Amino acid sequence: MTDELLVETLLNYGSLEEVHDLFELVGLQNVAAIFWGMTGRKKLNYFPEIHNYFDMYFKKYAS
Repeated sequence: MTDELLVETLLNYGSLEEVHDLFELVGLQNVAAIFWGMTGRKKLNYFPEIHNYFDMYFKKYAS
């Protein structure tokens, strides 16, 4: 499983606890880099509200 797939799956379908565990294991900066590094079709795999939320979250806490 690639890091991109793991991040996408947990951000889209994971519970708050699972997302928190992801940030602890991979690192907030690394998750943000993976999230922002997705382009084209991969970026469209996020639910629009999830993409919007984490885009704002990472801009505030991972910049």
